[in-house]
Amino acid sequence: MPLEQPTHAQAALAAHLSEEEKQHMQALRRPDLRSRYAVAHGALRVLLGRYLGVAPRLCRYATGPRGKPMLAGAYPAMAGDDASAPGARTGPGSEATLHFNMSHAGTQALIAVARGVEVGVDIEQRRDMDDMAGVARTILSHADLDLWLALPEAQRVQAFYAIWTRKEAVSKAAGTGLYMDFPGLSVEFRPGRPAAVRRIEAAFGKPGEWLLAELDCAPGYSAALAARIPALRISQHTARMGEDGTADVDADADADATASSDPAPPV
Repeated sequence: MPLEQPTHAQAALAAHLSEEEKQHMQALRRPDLRSRYAVAHGALRVLLGRYLGVAPRLCRYATGPRGKPMLAGAYPAMAGDDASAPGARTGPGSEATLHFNMSHAGTQALIAVARGVEVGVDIEQRRDMDDMAGVARTILSHADLDLWLALPEAQRVQAFYAIWTRKEAVSKAAGTGLYMDFPGLSVEFRPGRPAAVRRIEAAFGKPGEWLLAELDCAPGYSAALAARIPALRISQHTARMGEDGTADVDADADADATASSDPAPPV
């Protein structure tokens, strides 16, 4: 979802935010960061409200032990499913089965909504770093670092962001965030090979229990989705925000596929 929206849409989406979110937004120093925050978090509330059958401001959050946001409270049933919220099904306890995750970078945001399984997403804007190899050494095992360094130099930047977004998505789905041991988590990143979890701490299950998928996104960005489930139907939609703070979600998915875990053997 593009975060560059007309001024009227930004203001309407900001009106959906909780008081705590508004305080956080106002604490951001740059106007562009404040407007992007309003669009991303306001749009999240609009989309969740469609699934739950409530006004965006009535969506309530709690946080897990490591700070991952989740829905809290009970929500009324809708009279019928919203066509723009595929698979929407609400009622008492619906917050317990509906999971979400959001990531934003640059001018793009990515929101995932899943039923019955924790999900994690990450999107990053690709750019050169002064010491990319140094950062790679902090997040990769020795074997994976050797694989990354063996790639042609022209492929390393894209591979680095494939690694980062995939590891971040897994850690967010697991609810650990950056507390996960990134060198101990191995993901497939080599060009031409599907995304997969190749090695993960035993506390988070076996690699074959995890789904990891590369997502379509804007040029110059990398994105990934992860869930601890062997297979999952993934539908990608583009959300377009109206000037009144509503969201139009494409009826036809930009990408619609069933992904399954197929981990490559550890190196």
